[in-house]
Amino acid sequence: MKYLYMKKVVFLISIATIWVATQACEDFVTVDPPSTEIIGPAVFEDEATAKAAMNGIYSRMMENDLTFTSGIRSITTLAGLSADEFLNYEPGSTNERFNTNALTGNDALILWQSLYNTIYMSNAVIEGVNNSDNLNSSVSDQLLGEALFVRTWIHLYLTNLFGDIPYVTTTDYRVNNILSRLPRKEVMANAINDANAARMLLKDKNTDTKSRPNEWAATALLARLYLYNEQWTEAESMASSLIDNSDIVFESDLSAVFLPTSDESIWHIKPVATGFTFDAVTYILNGIPSRLSLTNELLDAFELNDARRNQWIATVTVQGVTYAYPYKYKIKNVGMGSEYLIALRLTEQFLIRAEARARQNKLAEAENDLNKIRVRANLTQLNGLSQATLMDAIEQERRTELFCEWGHRWFDLIRLNRANTVLANKADWQPNDILYPVPDNELKNNTNENISSIEV
Repeated sequence: MKYLYMKKVVFLISIATIWVATQACEDFVTVDPPSTEIIGPAVFEDEATAKAAMNGIYSRMMENDLTFTSGIRSITTLAGLSADEFLNYEPGSTNERFNTNALTGNDALILWQSLYNTIYMSNAVIEGVNNSDNLNSSVSDQLLGEALFVRTWIHLYLTNLFGDIPYVTTTDYRVNNILSRLPRKEVMANAINDANAARMLLKDKNTDTKSRPNEWAATALLARLYLYNEQWTEAESMASSLIDNSDIVFESDLSAVFLPTSDESIWHIKPVATGFTFDAVTYILNGIPSRLSLTNELLDAFELNDARRNQWIATVTVQGVTYAYPYKYKIKNVGMGSEYLIALRLTEQFLIRAEARARQNKLAEAENDLNKIRVRANLTQLNGLSQATLMDAIEQERRTELFCEWGHRWFDLIRLNRANTVLANKADWQPNDILYPVPDNELKNNTNENISSIEV
């Protein structure tokens, strides 16, 4: 496969991307739905409008099914196609190229723009709050913490999807136009610094709703960052801090995990269209799939009697053929109930701690964390496993617990060096397919012009 490779590259966050981001700010001022006033310094001279500016970011994330959070162009969908979770039913479509790992040109443009637009808006809040003299310290800290949290969260996804990326910390296009692409290690270091800053700003400022990130959301994000960065001690410490000290508890009822009232939700995002997520709209089948269904590989991954298989996957049979689909979110129309999109939940923290402990050869403790999840799923407990076998069990448990959530499976295959083995059955799979190509628009706008096309 050919793609554009950059040895010493200066990345341009393109004028088109900045323009889209600026338009995104048009509905940035009120909460639900936002107004059409473009964000400006005056917004941060008043506590109510300053808070509304931050809430506007969450609204933008959930306004339609083309954002990175939920729907047909979400990280869940696209990374699930790239991995081994979804089958594609749209021949010749962009989704097919994600499914066959044959991305070219601007296939990932909408994802790239959606993510960087959210960073732009987060930076706008950070700058607005920092430049305001009218907000009290409690409000300033809360808003700065939330904006830093979101900026960190997005950069984590960007670097795991695209590899080396610009780390954007300003809305100034003159600065952004000459940003260099940073190595992934530097991106992760910056993200960890931002997440730590967010955690301190949000400390002891628990919000009245899990729809806004608080100290525990920042702690959960840090635990994941440390795990992905192979800092096992720190990952265990962060996960333990949340598990042992927060008021977030393990949800015993599988049917309640993805509800707004879920005991284990750490941070969830409220849909703009009240009551339903675009995951439900996109994935629930009423007949022959027109876009997606679950793969047999995923279905076969569940152990016999795994309650998650029955609770979180549903099927439809048409003319003797059965198709399976994710059923974590069950409401697809207004008036049928209420669901929020779960972004961070406690079960992942147990899985993070289990892996971090296993990496440090704390095998009994790791098994205890894993068994808590297995017991809820109606599975037998594990005991006395070797480190290698336990690591396999943790990967398996992450697969069946976190399937079709935020690209977990795709990122696990990559970070565990399992992609080339697991995805080798895909006809055109190549080792370099583990990273999405940066959109052509971004490469063409590179002012350094130190770009060459090579065969890889």
